[in-house]
Amino acid sequence: MASGIELAKRNYQLFEQWKEDRITAGDIADYIRGSILNRRKIAEECGFSPSAINQNPAIKASLASYEEDLRQKEVLPPKKTKTPEIASEGALKERSAKQNERAENRVKALEEKNTLLTAEVHELRVKLRKYEFLDKHLADTGRMVKF
Repeated sequence: MASGIELAKRNYQLFEQWKEDRITAGDIADYIRGSILNRRKIAEECGFSPSAINQNPAIKASLASYEEDLRQKEVLPPKKTKTPEIASEGALKERSAKQNERAENRVKALEEKNTLLTAEVHELRVKLRKYEFLDKHLADTGRMVKF
């Protein structure tokens, strides 16, 4: 069985061969997904797992370089950058107000439910006392009490 280093070298060679085949075939457009190349499709054609692209530093660097070359040749669109959205103070206050309103409504609903359940528990305890009395009387005398 090949060691991890040998496997990494073999995978790198397969990737380099894949790059040469794309240049020869001129079908790189089939592998474009958004602003990058489809890594899953590349790995499938090379015969290794997609994780090898991220875990093998040589493949990762070579792919990044290849994508950059394709961007300079305008084959790939510019890389999309993630810009964090900065929320305005007004938007933050509005979101906070909505969250507070939802929390207050939930607390109110739970308090109402608690009140109803407390009343139900009280009614059931009254009935329980009545039936406990009937049970005790029936056990002592063997006769049922009329109400």
